[in-house]
Amino acid sequence: MTSSNELVSVLLSTYNSEETIEESLFSIIKPNL
Repeated sequence: MTSSNELVSVLLSTYNSEETIEESLFSIIKPNL
């Protein structure tokens, strides 16, 4: 799985984009499935 630092950076990036948190998390989780 991804590291916690990667998760934090993605969560922070959601505030700078139109993506929702759910979409951002899914984009990380999906490749790991």
